[in-house]
Amino acid sequence: MTADGYQTPDGSGNGAPPRLNPVTVSPLWRACRDAIEQDYPWLAEHGVMERIEALMTVLDVEEDARHIGGDTWFLRTPDDYFPVVTIYFEYIAGRIILRAAHAAER
Repeated sequence: MTADGYQTPDGSGNGAPPRLNPVTVSPLWRACRDAIEQDYPWLAEHGVMERIEALMTVLDVEEDARHIGGDTWFLRTPDDYFPVVTIYFEYIAGRIILRAAHAAER
C-alpha cells in the first residue's frame, strides 16, 4: 500500500510486502495424501489436497497455524468441514515442508 492509501500491485492490502513460502512435500506427506484421497475420493475429484498445498505458499504460519514444538506446526480445516483434515508441517527459515496429514470424520 502506498503512503496515500492506494494498494500496490501484489500487495497484501495491509501494507505488508507480499511473501510466498517455498513449499516442499515429504514422502510421508505423499503417502498420507494418497490414503486420504483413496478414503475420500471426492477430495481428489475437487482437488482439495492440491489446494491445501497451494494454500501453504501464502500461509501466515505464526497467525494461522498452531505450534507443536521445535520446527513442527499443524493446521486443521474447520470442524464443520467433512472430513476434518489436519496438516502437519515444519517451518524452517521461511520454508514449509509438508510432513503428514490425517483425515477424520467428526
